[in-house]
Amino acid sequence: MDYKKMIFQFGVLIDTFSDSCDDKNLSKLISEIEIFVEKEKIEKKLSAILFYYLGNAWSSLDNIRNRNDSNIWLLNRDEFDQSIINYRKAINQIDDNGENSNLSCSLFTNLANAYSQIGRPISAIALWNKSLLINKNFQMAIGNKGQGLFEYSKMMYDPSHRDLIGRESFFLLSKLDYKKLHYTASEIFKNIKEKLGSYFSDEYLRKEFDTEKYELGSRQNEIDYWNWVLNTSLFLNPLNDINKSNTVAHDILSLPSMIVPKELKHDEPIFHRLFNEIKQEFISLRYFYYKYLISQEDLIHFSDSNRNLINTLDYSQLGLKYEYLKISFRMAYSIFDKISYFLNKYLVLNIPDHKVSFKNIWREYDTGKNKFTKELCIHIIDLKNKPLRGLYFISRDFYELDESLSLVLDPDAKNIAKIRNYIEHKSFIIHWDIAGWTEKESYSYHIAEKDFSNKCFFLIEKVREAIIYLSLSVHSEEEKSENDDITIPIIMPSYDY
Repeated sequence: MDYKKMIFQFGVLIDTFSDSCDDKNLSKLISEIEIFVEKEKIEKKLSAILFYYLGNAWSSLDNIRNRNDSNIWLLNRDEFDQSIINYRKAINQIDDNGENSNLSCSLFTNLANAYSQIGRPISAIALWNKSLLINKNFQMAIGNKGQGLFEYSKMMYDPSHRDLIGRESFFLLSKLDYKKLHYTASEIFKNIKEKLGSYFSDEYLRKEFDTEKYELGSRQNEIDYWNWVLNTSLFLNPLNDINKSNTVAHDILSLPSMIVPKELKHDEPIFHRLFNEIKQEFISLRYFYYKYLISQEDLIHFSDSNRNLINTLDYSQLGLKYEYLKISFRMAYSIFDKISYFLNKYLVLNIPDHKVSFKNIWREYDTGKNKFTKELCIHIIDLKNKPLRGLYFISRDFYELDESLSLVLDPDAKNIAKIRNYIEHKSFIIHWDIAGWTEKESYSYHIAEKDFSNKCFFLIEKVREAIIYLSLSVHSEEEKSENDDITIPIIMPSYDY
């Protein structure tokens, strides 16, 4: 069987049915391709192309069924979920030898576009950047990143951040060769560029990115740390996603001006207090992870002297270095639940405090039966709050709403909840390497150091993303508020250090 020819024909049919908005035949074709994938053994290179086509097909089906009505704000759209899952399957099939560079560019761009659509611009920016690292002139990555930054800029509560991100959008859209673009995409990008061009003065567009420059420290260890934070985009600062100079080297993110809901009957700044706690915990865990990274392999910390530990002959790794890693993981994971606690209070969801978690806050809570239903929370859906929607989809990277299903949207998040459970309550063993390791008992969770370190960093990135969306989701709600009552503003000073 000529798999290459067959897969090419699948691609042609997907484009044909998508362009004609043929829901019925596109749906039928998807089923046929999925059966084909299940039955046939295809080499990785062709398999990547096939999953890419499937992702496009599901994305088109989502557009046909949901784009022109209120369904676009539904949090649970199977067509959308399937498009992301298939793009990720395709990415997992791609080798790093450069043979599929064009496919990689398209995959990263399409997955980024999906993230941007659901309110996750930070993840989208990272993927557009991956595409542009492969091919800096890839037009659809440049154009879609420009459009995505324009949408991201509109989420900002800080006017200077809004303008700087919008300006970067304008620069990207100005790089495009519009003659090479599909007419529809070309018109969308042109329209955004014209809007931004009429908004910004020529002088503003010409000047350098010259916000205040922050010192990275007086000692080399401080400079090294802050450079690491900058280059990994881990500052709590939306500008760090588009700029890695010391002009953005500060954790400036905060809550916008806000009105405390009447139902809470609080005069105290409860939300700013909780946000401070969340922010400080992130800043600390970020440093703990860095301390793990710079700890020398062969140097035992003085606090680990005279331990009298038994050699269990399994090459397990013990010591302060590995505790830094575990602590940063635990702290990162716990922040998700604190974000949920914040949302429960702020959105007045009335879920009992002891039942609030990042996993279940998105469900309807039946106060009569004192339990969660399987339905998504109508109140959250009706808010039509894009950053809040982004928070929901971050939760989908770690949990499935229905435990009977195995649909978790990010393979990198696999087992993270299980790891946390073993670290907190059971036995968790880090090894240099677990190649050839055979599990002899179920009392411990065994993992290679590199794998755990990667999962921990992934988790830290997602927590940063979630904290930024939390702030922006509050801003989105506060913009809607029309309060007719007399309110007395309280000016909250910052700590002077």
